[in-house]
Amino acid sequence: MNPEKPWEVWDPEQVDKLMQLWGPINGKKGRHQKLMKEVAELITGRTVLDVACGPGHLLSFLKKDIKYLGVDSSPTMISKARSYKRKASFALGSAYDLSNFKNADTVVCVDLIRHLPETWPVLEQLWTKTLITLIFVVEIGTKPCTIKSKRPKDKYLIDRIETMPNMMNLFNQLPSLNGIEKIDFDKRTCIFRLWKKRTAGANQPSRSSSK
Repeated sequence: MNPEKPWEVWDPEQVDKLMQLWGPINGKKGRHQKLMKEVAELITGRTVLDVACGPGHLLSFLKKDIKYLGVDSSPTMISKARSYKRKASFALGSAYDLSNFKNADTVVCVDLIRHLPETWPVLEQLWTKTLITLIFVVEIGTKPCTIKSKRPKDKYLIDRIETMPNMMNLFNQLPSLNGIEKIDFDKRTCIFRLWKKRTAGANQPSRSSSK
């Protein structure tokens, strides 16, 4: 998510398209809002680090006593998030390097991986910041698939589908992993909640459910 990466093209035009797709920041209806609501209900603890936060849709569904920090690589997204003047912090940052940010009880990453060429480097970074749980939302298919849409100046957008075997293999490489909870949000979108050992939520059982 550094500026020189050719797949990072979240310019004002692209941000406007996404905002139209996602719907209003304080909306309660629509697919994106339903996804954010479900993610919010899975949060454990009092602090949240939301990586690839966009304009901060998740914030509308959090409890008032949650301390929230949203991080995004797009200056336009961060500017948009701050423009709503909510009681929360937003910062420009890279999911490839979260070393400048404090650890959080729950780390959230929604639909970022589909726009990146690989999963592990970012997953590893997210896990280093996780104290209790990591909530990781990803598009899952039967076969891996990557589509590149060309943009000006030799840039492009990535739309990439992961597979369940690969995701489970990556999750099981994370140190101190104590459990995996899988929730099927829709036909392709999976919400994973990963528990870390020796934490308040470490003994929560794994489960698989479909909603």
